[in-house]
Amino acid sequence: SGPAGNFAAGLGPDLIGISGKMLTVMTQVVMAVNLDEPVIILGESGTGKELVAQALHSLSHRKTRPFVAVNMAAIPKDLVESELFGHRKGAFTGAIENRPGAFEMAANGSIFLDELAEAPMPLQAKLLRILESGHIRRLGGGPGRRGCRGFPVRGGHFAGSQTHAGREPQL
Repeated sequence: SGPAGNFAAGLGPDLIGISGKMLTVMTQVVMAVNLDEPVIILGESGTGKELVAQALHSLSHRKTRPFVAVNMAAIPKDLVESELFGHRKGAFTGAIENRPGAFEMAANGSIFLDELAEAPMPLQAKLLRILESGHIRRLGGGPGRRGCRGFPVRGGHFAGSQTHAGREPQL
C-alpha cells in the first residue's frame, strides 16, 4: 500500500496521514528514534506534538519503559518543581511523604514536557542541567538520582524561540 501505508502502520494508530507534510514528520520521527538525544517537537497547540512524542517512544528501545507526559501550563507555579523533581517528606508544608517527580517516574523511558515556554526561566535552566547531566534532586535535598535517561521529549519551545507557523508538528 505504498510508503504512506507503511508509515501509518509503523507509527501507531494515532499518527496517520498521507499529506506530504505528515510524511515528512513521520520520516523525521523514524530518523530521530535512533538518536539517544533530546528531541524538540515544535508546533501550535492541537497539532499532535504529544502523538509524535508517543510515536518516538513506542519506536525506540525504551518502548517497554514509562512514557510520562507533563503539561507545564497546567501546573501551578508553586508546585511545578515538586511535580517534575519530586520531594522529600517535610520539604515544605504539606509534604507528608516522599514523592517521586515526573523525571523519576520516567526513569529509563521518555518524558514529554508540553508548553515548556510557560515555565519560568530559572526552571528552564534547571531542566537544561538535567538534560545535560541526567541527574535530578528531589526538593528537600538528599542524594541526587538518575532521572529519565531516555530521550526527554519536550513540546512547545523555550522562551525566546520561534514556534512553527504551520499546523503540523515539526521535529
